[in-house]
This record gives sequence, structure tokens and C-alpha cells, in this order.
Amino acid sequence: MLGADTVITAGDSEFDIPMLNVADLGLAPKKLVDISKDCGLPLNNNVEIMSENKLFAESQLERVLQFIENHKAQ
Repeated sequence: MLGADTVITAGDSEFDIPMLNVADLGLAPKKLVDISKDCGLPLNNNVEIMSENKLFAESQLERVLQFIENHKAQ
């Protein structure tokens, strides 16, 4: 679709759920779990819920870096 080998997305609202679900890795804050239940759009297994102990943006960047490092080694 995009011509990319890997797609990583991040989102925090109901409108982002379809985008998160089709990505290779979707990143979301914990509040999106409840939002997804309320709107009837479940999150797929590829969506990771970020730690609440850090800013969402900081957690996202750390996870993307980890993902890249893990895939370079393969």
C-alpha cells in the first residue's frame, strides 16, 4: 500500500484505531484501550500500550528505536 517494508504508527484517539491495527507496530496510550471498547473497535495484537510512567511521546520514541535495533540484527 505505502511501498514500505515496515509501517509503525502511533495514535491516541478512536480515529487512529484502524491505522494502528494495520501497521506492523502500533503504539497507543493506555486510555485507548477503554476508548476502543467503548466504540466497538478492538485493538489488534500488533498494538502495544505504552507505559504510563513516561510521556507518551518519550515511550513511543524509545520503542521505535528498540524496534529498529531489533530488526537490524535480523
